[in-house]
Amino acid sequence: MSRQAVQLLETLRSPAVDLPALLPLLSGFSQRASLAAEEQGEIKQTLLKLLQLIIENIGELSLDEQCLQGQIDSLVQAVAPPLTLRRLDDVERRLQDVLGRQREAKIRTLEAQDAMRQMLTAFIGHLSMMNQSSTDFQFHLEQSERQMAEVRTIEDLTPLLKRVIDATRSMVEDTAGCA
Repeated sequence: MSRQAVQLLETLRSPAVDLPALLPLLSGFSQRASLAAEEQGEIKQTLLKLLQLIIENIGELSLDEQCLQGQIDSLVQAVAPPLTLRRLDDVERRLQDVLGRQREAKIRTLEAQDAMRQMLTAFIGHLSMMNQSSTDFQFHLEQSERQMAEVRTIEDLTPLLKRVIDATRSMVEDTAGCA
């Protein structure tokens, strides 16, 4: 097209313009310019559709945040034709704001996941300790039961009773520390 423009300018600048030769040059240049403008229009429309898809996708990725959804809706309206450079600048600013809010929401989500993971790890640890305390308590009770069969006097019963009370107290302390 630039070659045709140069040729057309040279023909127009010549002292004796040959009108019959100028008409086909003008017609060819006009057709090329028309095709280029049509192609640019189609590119613009396709880019607009892509931008709308990106905005809609950002909206879909938002985690139920009403504020973001309102901004997404206004962005979709802002990219509706006819577009001006001022509107595109506004869309860019709004889009950057939405993306910033989404980053913040993602960070909050990751922090919440980490806190949940830590709480679950601590809970499992406490359950494990409670299970161990319960196992130890059961062992002491079974051992005391076997020793009970050997008790002949009240004096023999006192140390056995003390061990059962100590095991019970230890179980209570362990499970209270886990709660």
